[in-house]
Amino acid sequence: MNWYYADEQTPKGPFNEEDFQQLFQRGIVQADTLVWHEGLPEWKPYASFSPSVMPPAEMAAAPSAAQAENAVRPEDMEFAGFWIRFCATFVDGLILIVPFYAFSFSFSWASIFSGAETPIMLQLGLNLIQLVVGACYEIVMVSKYGATLGKMAVGVRVVRSDGAPLAYGRATGRYFAKILSEMILFIGYIMAGFDSEKRGLHDMICDTRVIKRR
Repeated sequence: MNWYYADEQTPKGPFNEEDFQQLFQRGIVQADTLVWHEGLPEWKPYASFSPSVMPPAEMAAAPSAAQAENAVRPEDMEFAGFWIRFCATFVDGLILIVPFYAFSFSFSWASIFSGAETPIMLQLGLNLIQLVVGACYEIVMVSKYGATLGKMAVGVRVVRSDGAPLAYGRATGRYFAKILSEMILFIGYIMAGFDSEKRGLHDMICDTRVIKRR
């Protein structure tokens, strides 16, 4: 069932039930907001519906400070362009890649001095560690703060197309979709320079946007 709500007499929607409850949780839809869904003869205040369609009491609580900071109205979005996103990725690369390669370099020299060869399986293990550390870094930062340290440094953040912050699941999907963008000769990243909403391939796959902080 799809829901709509009135924002200054302008209908907004459609939203599925899960997304609509998130709007209520964030305070965008309130108890006295006029809403409508298929089958209703007229618009009614959201509070007039039976408890079975109302969010649980704990969901009706005010959003946390982090959620309030990361939420933004779609009409207020200012999309971040290709070069500012490139700078953010570069900074994140320095944060993640430099320490990793410093460790790998130290390990290689230790192997040389000891006369031992670097086992292939150990090298694969190092690559796996790089993947896991990178995934944990980005997924936690984006889902909790809306941005990695690199994105914070250049003043951008990641949100859903409706302005909501990313949950862990979507942040995880976006991270691995970025690997796909890299595998096709980074064309998935380059697409952000030509799209009207500055979306990379991974943004299109996960329905996300990179916007400037205000």
